[in-house]
Amino acid sequence: MELDGESSAPPATSHPEQEPQPRLLQSVCLDAEPAAQATMSQFAADKNLNVNNELELNQFLMQPVLTIQDVLEVTRACHKAVIRPEFQGVVHQLERFLSKLSDRVIYNTSNFNWALADMRKEQTQRSSLLILATGFDQWLEPEDRWYILRWAFDQVKAVKQSLRNHGVGSLLDVWEASSKRKRDGYPLFHVLTGDPVTIRQGRKFARISMLTLRSLGVRQVFISERGGATHVPLYSDQNTAVAGHHIKFSIATQQFQRKLEGPLRVCLDVIKNSDLFSERRKCRVLWKGLALMSPQEDLAFYDNTRPCLRLEYQTMRGQMELDMRISEELFDACNEKFTEEERQDMYGDEGATQLGRSWQKCLFGAAQELDRSG
Repeated sequence: MELDGESSAPPATSHPEQEPQPRLLQSVCLDAEPAAQATMSQFAADKNLNVNNELELNQFLMQPVLTIQDVLEVTRACHKAVIRPEFQGVVHQLERFLSKLSDRVIYNTSNFNWALADMRKEQTQRSSLLILATGFDQWLEPEDRWYILRWAFDQVKAVKQSLRNHGVGSLLDVWEASSKRKRDGYPLFHVLTGDPVTIRQGRKFARISMLTLRSLGVRQVFISERGGATHVPLYSDQNTAVAGHHIKFSIATQQFQRKLEGPLRVCLDVIKNSDLFSERRKCRVLWKGLALMSPQEDLAFYDNTRPCLRLEYQTMRGQMELDMRISEELFDACNEKFTEEERQDMYGDEGATQLGRSWQKCLFGAAQELDRSG
């Protein structure tokens, strides 16, 4: 840039020396002359000399070193007068710091354990009132799912009785007497704490909708009548069926429990996709014991069936560790390799094996689908 015909150069910037950053430990080191004086004083004291008599001290120091013992005595005097005090100063500072740090670590650990126990208790309470409706078409809007959910509640007498007990009986009677009850009105949703929750995944929606009930007793009766192996054909309204989809109602489990069951679900997906189990894909899962029985052609009971996977969790040094016992056949299936063409639709190097693919799919599949859709 030029001003009045003269070029204006940017001003020279000075770079002051950076100030030394404060250190955690402040060490005190003696220079050469004070260190030598301290060593001589200590050496003279060990030899019972008068350190205040300079003439006597200098005469003694002018004597030659004749043996290794003389060298060791001088070295010991230097260590005792110079090196040891320097180290002791640093050690005392570190001990004071660690005493405060130890108290803070214990305090934070106790608070963390309390928060963890409280979180697990909260998860247990929430999951005890939650019903999962699975099997929806991902393109089906949340409002279009309400019809089949309302119909399912309409089939359970305990739901209607709960509404009447809470003063919604008159509204329910008006809705039941209406000729438009199959299309309009959702008084049965008063048994819920809010509208059914459906999570959006990009342009699609999750295949699952979550229903939070007000009463544990109503949930138990509803699951006993509509849950389990019972599947309901999916309808978006009274006359429109969604082909190929059936709705299943099930109870929810706590998040920390699902994390413990994660390796089981991963190995189930490995068995489902591995060529080693092409003729045996039926497995019994012992959820309470965290064990997976060997794959079979059917779900019949056989005396010689043994578990192919067993999980055992234990706390070691304040951390939870997993002992995973796996059969040789399932281990070979987990280590099956994929070709480059088969890995095109996978994420990272973790998809190189069957175990890596299933791990990514079961534990991070929802997040990956969301990333792809975005």
